[in-house]
Amino acid sequence: MMEMTKFDELAEAVLRPGGLILTRWLAEASEFRQGMQVVDLGCGTGITVEYLRDHYALQASGVDLSKERLELGQKRLPELPLFLASAESLPFADGSLDGVMAECSLSVMENIEKVLAEANRVLVMGGRLAISDLYSREDPGAGAMTFVNWNSLLTRHGFNVLCWKDQVKYLKNFVAGFIMKHGSAEELWQCLRQRRQGAFKEREASHHISYFSLVAVKEAHRILARKG
Repeated sequence: MMEMTKFDELAEAVLRPGGLILTRWLAEASEFRQGMQVVDLGCGTGITVEYLRDHYALQASGVDLSKERLELGQKRLPELPLFLASAESLPFADGSLDGVMAECSLSVMENIEKVLAEANRVLVMGGRLAISDLYSREDPGAGAMTFVNWNSLLTRHGFNVLCWKDQVKYLKNFVAGFIMKHGSAEELWQCLRQRRQGAFKEREASHHISYFSLVAVKEAHRILARKG
């Protein structure tokens, strides 16, 4: 049997579509370089923070509203810079960060508009906003925003989407694993969307809901989004 690597150990603890594979996609698409200051919104136990520090030598930190999850993270690795704070009121100075990440967390936050305004505030000009989340391939009435909705929302808050990629295969794998464990995905869909536009049925979700990764830049001039 092959010995488990540090990456494998961390990946097993990630409970979101794509796990650290999509974290790596976001980091590389954002062109993060050694020493850059990056914060993970909704960091939980700090798996992404630890990964970014270990694999990209970033000055990564995390914020979360769960004291219990933060304590678990710092029990695992006491030196991790994890902070009890809301993404709507970040404990960072204006223009002090090079990157902001939100992995499967932005759409379940209370006020996306305020979170994006905060992300814009703390980022340097040219700083990257990296997101992975749910979206609807067809109708926002299915319970999630479309690509057009996301793009418009980010534009209103001073971001230009540089690249967008549909990651539905990772959502399918995640849902399949959930079904194998629990027998149905309906509970999962309700959990993922209940704090936004209300729960939706498993049948509707399976037809319309997908998963994406995107990188946007805080920039004065409009750049056409590349959808791939």
